[in-house]
Amino acid sequence: MNRFYISKVTAYKHDGGESSIQLEDGVNIIYGPSNTGKTLILKYINFIFGSDYIPESDIQIDKVSIDIKTPSEASAVISRKLSEKKVFISNSTIENVSDGEYFLKRKKNISDVYLSLIGIKPPVNIFSVQDYTKKQSLTWNSLKNFFFLSESNVASESVYFASTNFFNSTAELGCLKYLVDGIERKLPEEFKDSEKQNIKNAALIEYIKQELDELEKQRKGLVNESMGINYSELETIVKEKNQLLTEATANLNKLLEEDSNFGKEYTSVQDEMYELELLLDRLYELETQYISDIERLKFIIDGEKVRKNIPQNTKCPYCNNPLQPRAHKTYILAETKELEKVQKNLQELRETIQYNESEKITLHSKLTDINASRAEISQKTSSIQSEIQNIVKSVSELKELLKLSSDIESIDSMKEKQQAKLKNLESIPIAKPSVSFEIKSEFEATFFDNVEKFMDTIIKNTDFENYESIEIDRKSFDIKINGNKAKKNQGKGYRAFLNSLYANALTYYLSQNGKYSPGLLLLDSPILTLKEEERKQDSSDSMKKELMKSFIEYGDARQIIIVENDIPEIDYSKVNRIEFTKRQDKGRYGFID
Repeated sequence: MNRFYISKVTAYKHDGGESSIQLEDGVNIIYGPSNTGKTLILKYINFIFGSDYIPESDIQIDKVSIDIKTPSEASAVISRKLSEKKVFISNSTIENVSDGEYFLKRKKNISDVYLSLIGIKPPVNIFSVQDYTKKQSLTWNSLKNFFFLSESNVASESVYFASTNFFNSTAELGCLKYLVDGIERKLPEEFKDSEKQNIKNAALIEYIKQELDELEKQRKGLVNESMGINYSELETIVKEKNQLLTEATANLNKLLEEDSNFGKEYTSVQDEMYELELLLDRLYELETQYISDIERLKFIIDGEKVRKNIPQNTKCPYCNNPLQPRAHKTYILAETKELEKVQKNLQELRETIQYNESEKITLHSKLTDINASRAEISQKTSSIQSEIQNIVKSVSELKELLKLSSDIESIDSMKEKQQAKLKNLESIPIAKPSVSFEIKSEFEATFFDNVEKFMDTIIKNTDFENYESIEIDRKSFDIKINGNKAKKNQGKGYRAFLNSLYANALTYYLSQNGKYSPGLLLLDSPILTLKEEERKQDSSDSMKKELMKSFIEYGDARQIIIVENDIPEIDYSKVNRIEFTKRQDKGRYGFID
């Protein structure tokens, strides 16, 4: 079984000093006079376990810590400052227990660490009412009541592990039952179905309420916007705006049609211009050719005239022999006629070029006029389009205003429907399945038999006055003496004795038979008040001795820490005894020197 024990408790002072006490696995008894810091040790342990109560002392303490160990000697140091609601773990060699900062109520909760040390894997839920409607988390603090009896509750009149005067047996016995068998109770199927339906209905109701709130906000906004609006006048204005829109659209279409016609004409003139420029290119090319021909012919004619006046050679320039003169044929007349013909053609060509250039200018002027007309149309078109946009925007805004009235009516209709749905849902009664459990009846007879037998064995060895039997009341789960005498009718010392005996028996049972065991028993002054005038002195002494013997004899698988003023004379050879003397000249004065 997983468990741990406390090997050391340390208190750190503001001035840097510290005081500590070494503890062992098994039975530890810290005893001595009052005001020596014995109770403070248990308070510090309780504080590090997660208590909200801040321990006070005459010495200024800044921080406290406990060293813990497991049976396998893995260890960790757990510390907490008195001014903080967080706990620190350091030097941990325990598996799955990491160094760092832990909190009392948030994620990374120190309670989960303590539960994991005894083998419990959180989260574990315990139902706190019998009809399954409420549950709470199993925490280290909810288990602490079973193994920690402070000086104020060790003599409690009610069952010792009750966390308050109003004992919630379902919750606290549910925690005990989980320690016994480790079974986490689940919701019955019929409860799950009804719970799902309740959750669904509640969600629908909340959703509809939110929708109604939103619709009301929208309605108020629309009503504010519609204030001062004359809807009949708005309708007349909308009709007038629509008429203007129709006229403007007709004018725009007419202009667009004119622009289209000009566009076609422009394309036609451009085609003519292209053909004319192509023709002129050819005419200019022909003109160049004619000019070249005229120059060639003039060159030939001029050459012929020059050659006519050049004398012929009568002798060979190489052999000086006489040469026979040859007759020279002239082409001047033919070339002259050809020249005149070409010049005439050139003149006619230039007249044609001049005519076509004139036509080109006419076409260019026509294109310019068309572009001017289209630019004027474009300007008018833009103006009309802007006018149309303004009219459309104005009409849209006016229609939105007209729509306010119908929107308000629509919202009113929607609200009416949703309110009907809400009324119908709210009239549905909350499903309460007739399923419940009685936690007290689920404890087996062997549980009671074992715990009662343990207590009976101890008491029989004492001189408990008029003792016959001890049992656990199946209704209150508290102790009854002799079948009917409730514990609350006993004196304070006897109540402390019985509560301590019950705690010893219960924690021993868990260590031997439970699925989980805290593995601890912390008791503050279990026998201090066991002196009463109406009781015999020897009876009180025997009860002290047997109670203390029971802690020693049945200390298996637990660490027991007992704080007491005086202890009876018995064999303490197996006990770690720590005595505080409250004397400077003898032994240890107290916990914080």
